[in-house]
Amino acid sequence: MKLKFTHILGLLLFSIASTIAFGQDSTVLTFDEYRAIVLQNHPLSRQSDLLIDKGQAYRQKAKGNFDPKIDASAQQKYFKGDQYYSLLGAGLKIPTWYGLSVKTGFDQNDGTRLNNQNYLPDAGLWYAGIELAVGRGLLIDNRRAELKKANIYVESSIQQRRILLNELMYQSSAAYWDWFKAYNKVVVYANAMANAEFRLRSTVQSAQLGDKPFMDTLEAHVQMQTVAFSYLDAQYDYFSKSRLLEIYLWGPNLEPLELDSLTAPPLYGNLTNSNMDPEILLKIDSIRTNHPELLNAQYKIDMKQVDIQLGRENLKPELNFKYNAIAEPISGNPFTEYSIENYTWGVDFSIPIFLRKERNQLKIYKIEKENLENSLAFKQSQINYKVESQLEYLNTVQQQINIWSSTTVQYATLLDNEFTLFNIGESSMFKVNYRQKKYIEAQNKLIEVMAENEKSILKLEYVLGISN
Repeated sequence: MKLKFTHILGLLLFSIASTIAFGQDSTVLTFDEYRAIVLQNHPLSRQSDLLIDKGQAYRQKAKGNFDPKIDASAQQKYFKGDQYYSLLGAGLKIPTWYGLSVKTGFDQNDGTRLNNQNYLPDAGLWYAGIELAVGRGLLIDNRRAELKKANIYVESSIQQRRILLNELMYQSSAAYWDWFKAYNKVVVYANAMANAEFRLRSTVQSAQLGDKPFMDTLEAHVQMQTVAFSYLDAQYDYFSKSRLLEIYLWGPNLEPLELDSLTAPPLYGNLTNSNMDPEILLKIDSIRTNHPELLNAQYKIDMKQVDIQLGRENLKPELNFKYNAIAEPISGNPFTEYSIENYTWGVDFSIPIFLRKERNQLKIYKIEKENLENSLAFKQSQINYKVESQLEYLNTVQQQINIWSSTTVQYATLLDNEFTLFNIGESSMFKVNYRQKKYIEAQNKLIEVMAENEKSILKLEYVLGISN
């Protein structure tokens, strides 16, 4: 059993020696380098770019409702060798913004049994005119409403991209600082284990020479076992946080990346504590007002307002006016015998008697808008609370860093002094172990607070909607 434990301890000490060397010789992956990789290659980052493309495509689709349209038709009837009729026509219709459409075309009819209204000159007739919605559709119609909403959607897609990137960059950044914390704790326990092993060997030698009681060797052995246990826990946590970090590491061809065995975050002693950008703090009210979630919520209200405008327009009767000037082409020229007395015109009128469908649809739009406005007000309140709370928390964490930075140095001094006293016979291994335990706790606490400081800055940027 003793041989087995010695074998395990030997493997553990080899692992610890490798960890210490790893901490000294590893390739450091800085936070800025990591964020650049995530922002450039992560699938969700690329997906966010597609949101902009989708918004542009939606707008182009809506603009398609205003595309000029060519139409043509041909109808002929033959019976017992007679051509009863031949109706040929082609035209071009150009919609415009203000409910007005311009139309031009050419008709040519022939046959032995044409309806009287279809009789035309042998050369056919050219026509050009307008169609105008005088009632419903004069101020807005489905086509214009879709384009207005599409323009709003383009702006909304920009905010949707900001929201997606904001979430991605915060979650990935938090994973980095959890990785930083786990790695530095491994290094702390590795150094503590190496020191504990050195003290054990020194104590055994002193006990064999009669300078120390053998009870101290037991104390030193127990301390080494305790630290070894914590080291194994820290190793597992580091493994887990490394795998989590790899979720956010992707190559340029969408291939998932793995952390190199020699890649590590910076050591906590080499890290300069970050502070919030003072420019952000000076402009925090303006930044809060332009939060992407608030802007996106407002765009939904704007879209619903377009629906309301269209709903009000639909309460009007349909009254459409049509006018076409007509001319017979002489030698192919329609203007040779053109006269303002040659024309066709018409009026279409209709209105539902009760307008129940239109009135209640408008009511639904107004209710939906009110719900959206209520959601916006609540979201504004939530964001204000989160920002104020996070500002206060960040201030608290930065004060804690100052305290624990000093405290950790003091615990290191106490440990060194206690070990000096132990070497000259004025202390015990129990006291040395206690000092080392407090020093380890202080280091781990400082690492946690340093990581929490970085995450708190990121969290403030996140709740402000600017972490991307």
